[in-house]
Amino acid sequence: MIVIYAIMRNMKRDLALFGSRKQTVLLILIACLEESFPSEMSRISGIPIATTIQAVDKFELMGLLAVSTRGKERRVRLNPRFFALKELKALIGKVIEGEPEIQSMLERVRTRPRRKAKEI
Repeated sequence: MIVIYAIMRNMKRDLALFGSRKQTVLLILIACLEESFPSEMSRISGIPIATTIQAVDKFELMGLLAVSTRGKERRVRLNPRFFALKELKALIGKVIEGEPEIQSMLERVRTRPRRKAKEI
């Protein structure tokens, strides 16, 4: 399992740009995955599901995230109508560029299904 939060916790700089370190991790994750859902974000980041849902709710109220429901799934993505979306993506990109550990972990996140008989 990939745990981005464990890496963020060990960093020298405090990257609590968006409220707390956990919220920052979740926002970076949403920006990189483009679209996700809370349980997937929790699994990838290692942040508890309740904390993930609270952060998603907070960011939705702030207008940073757009949340839609497909069946029982609650899909989350950056709000395309957010007034500073371009600047937000640029800031998240700079944070990722400055931290090669985050970059390498994000590259390993699988978003497609794996063939059943394929070796790991």
